Amino acid sequence: MRPAMVIYGPTVPWGVASLRGVDVFAGRKIGKYFRGRKRASQSATLRWEEAGTIFAAAERVLPRS
Repeated sequence: MRPAMVIYGPTVPWGVASLRGVDVFAGRKIGKYFRGRKRASQSATLRWEEAGTIFAAAERVLPRS
């Protein structure tokens, strides 16, 4: 599993850049990115505990609408 940051709005002049272990790419490439990641790691499955940790972190830092 690898962290990713998707940029929406401004275009980025690269495909996928890896910055400090985080993949950074444009929103329009999200489908292609995840399809490629799935092929690269067929055995990687997110456990419920991992999903809960990610959810808790997002809830702390992302604004509510």
